[in-house]
Amino acid sequence: MRHGSGRLPLALACASLSLGAARPVDAGAPDIPEYIQAALTPFRSPPEPGEVADLLGRWRAEGGLREAYDRIVGTRLWRRAGDAAQALGLLGALPNDDGPLRALARYERARVLFELGDDYDATRRAPLDWETACLSLADLPPAEAEDLRTEFWTDLGVLATPDEHSAWPGVPNGDACAWIRELLAERAFRMAITPNERLAVHYQRLVDTRKTFYLARPRFYHTMTHYHGRRDGEWMDDRGLVYLRMGPPDVAEACGRVGTFDEDPLETDLIATCWVYDRPGGYKLYYFSTLNRVTGLTSADGDYRLQESLGPRAHPGDPYFQRYVKNADLPKSIIAYLTRSPAQFRSVGSADDFDAGLDLAERRHYTGPATKAEMRRLADEALVEIPDVPAVRGADMLWEPLRFLNPVDRSWQVWILAALPAGQLEPANQFDSWAYTARGWLATRHPTGVRLDSMWNRVVVGRELDPEAGIPLRATFAAVEGRLPITLAVYDPLQAGFGAWVQDTVIVPTVLPLPMVSDVALAQSEGGTWTRDGTTFLRVSPDHVTNEDGSIHAYFEVYGIRRSGDYNVEVRLARNRRPAEIFRLDAASVPFRLEFSSRMPNSGVGSHTLRLELSDTEPGVYDLAIQIRDRTTGTRSLPAVTPVRVR
Repeated sequence: MRHGSGRLPLALACASLSLGAARPVDAGAPDIPEYIQAALTPFRSPPEPGEVADLLGRWRAEGGLREAYDRIVGTRLWRRAGDAAQALGLLGALPNDDGPLRALARYERARVLFELGDDYDATRRAPLDWETACLSLADLPPAEAEDLRTEFWTDLGVLATPDEHSAWPGVPNGDACAWIRELLAERAFRMAITPNERLAVHYQRLVDTRKTFYLARPRFYHTMTHYHGRRDGEWMDDRGLVYLRMGPPDVAEACGRVGTFDEDPLETDLIATCWVYDRPGGYKLYYFSTLNRVTGLTSADGDYRLQESLGPRAHPGDPYFQRYVKNADLPKSIIAYLTRSPAQFRSVGSADDFDAGLDLAERRHYTGPATKAEMRRLADEALVEIPDVPAVRGADMLWEPLRFLNPVDRSWQVWILAALPAGQLEPANQFDSWAYTARGWLATRHPTGVRLDSMWNRVVVGRELDPEAGIPLRATFAAVEGRLPITLAVYDPLQAGFGAWVQDTVIVPTVLPLPMVSDVALAQSEGGTWTRDGTTFLRVSPDHVTNEDGSIHAYFEVYGIRRSGDYNVEVRLARNRRPAEIFRLDAASVPFRLEFSSRMPNSGVGSHTLRLELSDTEPGVYDLAIQIRDRTTGTRSLPAVTPVRVR
């Protein structure tokens, strides 16, 4: 970029503050008036349509908006003002022309469609323009390619980890698009959505952040987040940074003083705010404040900074503490110290004053540095690592993997089963029937790339289901041995955002020439649509609850026995035992035991379907364990263990 009156590289105007040194551009590039540059700066609220109309009218009267580059700049102004029709009208046919700015115009049109279009625009039209512009990086001349790279990184760089920021400048133009797509694919995988959907989510978050979390001026000093992933010159405050990377908080509460915070938690001029993110390991808590810790004064520019503390509401007398801090992703020792109210350390009488003072000093000495260390860890999780998770919350989910071997090619067929409780779903009641619907997405990362499977189930019954009854979902795929990361998200389509998710790793076993038992599939009844061998059909579900009479069906397979070889199968129930201990127990001491013999067929797969009668077993949760023994060699398999709840 020229100093004085030169062409802006078409990033967010003034974005060179966050991107490092400015770059020279073509000597013949048109000049952009200073009043246009001022309207484009990200360090202000988005301009109103009327303001944009006046600015562009003035520019047009001065001879501007005639060149292709000017029209792209004008399109940016209309986009910032939220007027898609004006933006696309000014852009016109530039994205389809053969001029030198075609790729830049295509990318700008993609931005307009992502940010201001409807669902069809954001999921169909915008990704096509985005992909075309991205692929053009490999063919553009170096100067034009560098400008376009800047545009992409201006939008997407906030999602990158520090290592990715360091790697990006060294990525060749020919590999840049594939590199960016891989960055997006990882975030999309963690949300169990497509990369195009992840792009749409990001651009909508950009719109929200520009409106609500922008800074009035760049920071001229470092704060805590600069040591945990924040880049110099960013145009959003720390709330905006967390919002772009983690999405909207599940809970946002005032943490500074009482005000009208409940009206719109994200648009507040209070001096402090607490954000809560609900995660499986406990609540992630982020405390933002405009107060200067040194002067005790409120920041003049309203800059909310992430603090190294839990905030002033982190004490036992506050409902925020009781609900969120006590259930936070923090060590139990810190929560225990915080739970001891300062009032407990005050006493009357000299005999107790000294001990109370020591106790209070110990509390401050321990909780201060320890809490700061934990807040730095949470900051790293938000700003240094990749914090993406599916955008569903609130439901209870059961899930399990089922792994079965295909001996011919030694690959594994993996089933992922999930279930939502019927009592948490919103049934559709029509004509004396109740319809329960559950949907889901399963993302799996294979050596060949990420696979995304959809899941759906609709159960129609003549009466309301038991609230604890599970509505099952399932997906299946082939896998090779090794670690298989997955993201599973299930939800109720009739309740926006209501669902559950899990990020985990499924271990696909190594095939050894030894007796092996597959995972155990459990079902209350036969006759469903799940089948492994094409002859036995079961209504499998991960809830593993017996029928009222104590019966349950179990399906499993046996491998590693020579064809026509004999083997013994033993089934046991046990409580509070490690898998290796279950078959060391005295047979008379277990609540249920079944043993039988079988012979391996020529297929090399011994399939077994059992109806287990557990009516004589006391109600409760048990481990169901199955082990086989090769009768020729005496070799035993490792036990296959799964939980079961006997009613």
